[in-house]
Amino acid sequence: MSRGTDYRPEFCDDIRAYFDVEGGKDIENYTDKNHLQLLRRGACLPTMEGFGRTIGVTRMTIWRWANQKDDDGEIIHPDFAEAYQYALDCQRDILIQNGLKGGYAPGFAIFLASTLLKMKDEEAKPLSEAVEFEVVEAASNETAD
Repeated sequence: MSRGTDYRPEFCDDIRAYFDVEGGKDIENYTDKNHLQLLRRGACLPTMEGFGRTIGVTRMTIWRWANQKDDDGEIIHPDFAEAYQYALDCQRDILIQNGLKGGYAPGFAIFLASTLLKMKDEEAKPLSEAVEFEVVEAASNETAD
């Protein structure tokens, strides 16, 4: 097991492999009236907590490796920061695909999207000020005789 300060470059490949998984499976099902129905069986959603368990650290340590900067403001582990973002993108895609295909209960999918992925359901906001624009006639390509 690793301690929080024991970052290793191979964790970049490890986190990518852990999160880059098949998100679920479409299953054919026949109803009582013998109609074909496709159901989505969502796979386990990979999490930072789960990945952390495989290398012996917490999700906060993983976050720190991806975000910590040196005195000059440069990310200390840029390759890991990129791999971390890739993992979040994989996680987001799995959640979206399973949510759209019915692989998760709707309420739970909404909860995960809002808490885990910081997605929000927002209403469109009306413009607070009028927008003005000017109509300009296009120049003609006709030549004068």
